[in-house]
Amino acid sequence: MSQQPVMKLVLFLTSEIGAYLFTLVAQIMRIRSNPMPSRLVDIMCFLIIGVFLPVVFMFEIVVVLPAFHEPGGFFHTFTFLMAMFLVFNIKGNMIACMMIDTSVNVKKVDPPSDQLNWRECGECQKLAPPRSWHCKTCKVCILKRDHHCIYTGCCIGLRNHRFFMGFIFYLFVGSVYALVYNSIYMWVIHGHIYSNWLTVLKLACPMLHMLWLMESSSWPTMCPLF
Repeated sequence: MSQQPVMKLVLFLTSEIGAYLFTLVAQIMRIRSNPMPSRLVDIMCFLIIGVFLPVVFMFEIVVVLPAFHEPGGFFHTFTFLMAMFLVFNIKGNMIACMMIDTSVNVKKVDPPSDQLNWRECGECQKLAPPRSWHCKTCKVCILKRDHHCIYTGCCIGLRNHRFFMGFIFYLFVGSVYALVYNSIYMWVIHGHIYSNWLTVLKLACPMLHMLWLMESSSWPTMCPLF
């Protein structure tokens, strides 16, 4: 039996299994009809993680990491794999948090006979169970609503709270990881370049520093400082 039909069979089975699992997950966890952020502030904060994080990751891998470990060595490979693990978990939990519907529309639930603590929402005109609150941004009642996250552009509630906690945890670990490497890179390895008051000003007030340079008459001579 040739390898080409076998590969086609494997690809076919893989696609069918993937489609089945996606359908199963979609039935268990309903996907939001529009998972993208709607407000301008949500979009800007989402872009910080969606665009800025991959850029920082490439800088860490291409510039910072080779200054510590020899490329191809054990510690270089280990740190690279750890960084990939953290980035994929940050992005994966963030995407899952954005896509999973945690509103009252996810499943029709009949209230108990006494309807204790159940109420009709005056905004969306739907019967809401206890601990459900209406979000003016999402325009729907959220089951066990915690808050509206501006970085994911959605509310954190019953079905996506675990993914939000995973997103926060891995983002914290990745930030500490990068802080340690970047601190040693700036203040120890390249201390003769960055150990000055201008670096402190850039880190503490980057926007103020940029405005000062733009208003300065010596703008062309100050550009190399970036």
